Amino acid sequence: MKLRIRAKDRTVVLDVPQDASLSDLALSIKESMIGRGDDFQLSLNGRDALRQGGDSRLSDVGIVAGDLIFVVIEARHTDGAASISNECPSSPSLHATTLERNEASSQLKEHSTVHQNQQMTSACEETIEDIKMEHNCQEIDVSLLSKLYSSSGVSTLNEAICVALHSFMLECGFQCPSSHGRVCMPDGWKQQGVHKMVYRLPESASMSCSLVVVSLGPCLVVHGMVNSVTQNEHKMQIKPSDFIRGDTPLSSGADDVYHSLSSLFDHFKLTIADQLIDDIKRESGIVDRASLLGLVPEIKVWQEL
Repeated sequence: MKLRIRAKDRTVVLDVPQDASLSDLALSIKESMIGRGDDFQLSLNGRDALRQGGDSRLSDVGIVAGDLIFVVIEARHTDGAASISNECPSSPSLHATTLERNEASSQLKEHSTVHQNQQMTSACEETIEDIKMEHNCQEIDVSLLSKLYSSSGVSTLNEAICVALHSFMLECGFQCPSSHGRVCMPDGWKQQGVHKMVYRLPESASMSCSLVVVSLGPCLVVHGMVNSVTQNEHKMQIKPSDFIRGDTPLSSGADDVYHSLSSLFDHFKLTIADQLIDDIKRESGIVDRASLLGLVPEIKVWQEL
């Protein structure tokens, strides 16, 4: 599976095995991104380090495909005195000794300045990431999800995931024809082993798309497709136990049952919802106003003579 790794001032995508451990991930990061002399820790929010053992699998700590993993590099405190040699040459000159001391002092000042700049840069990056994390959490409409969950009669983990996906689709602008404006799950969404939900976009009511969720062992395969001649299909795989607390009864409510939904929402929106919106607009001939083709004809390029 592919993970986004953010270290220092860059973000890369690493492809790791599905059953990889934290130690395997740390080794891949050290070999590809971090210097071998640097000590670091892994974090899901840029502040709190993962405290689980190195043999823990990524799925055991809630890491799924598409997640953003932060690399927190531990500052190495170097004793300035240790970098200055205490051994004197057999017959040192006063001028040479003074030059050595001045050079050592200059190096210590330079190291201190660089260390302070790194700390300031790290603090700024953490503040930016805090804002991004808060924004991601706010993207999920908790009130909508709670209403859907309480009215759907969830009895299995798969049904709980389907309720979350339906909530995501509504947040992305889709409408459910069978709901008639009510906050509820689509008609006939509960089936044995397969869950199907149909949606439309307000700007293209004549074309619909379907979300089909199929159980495959401990995982769910989500298929998103436009009901047209082309039958474009997009899919992703979800492990329900990665987002539902196993020690909480499903009757407890959405606030207690779900966890880490922001990462699921980001991955679902990128992989399924946004792709379906593009497919429907392309099939319907809808031009995005934010694109160059959406500019009105009256806009002209003026040239000074």
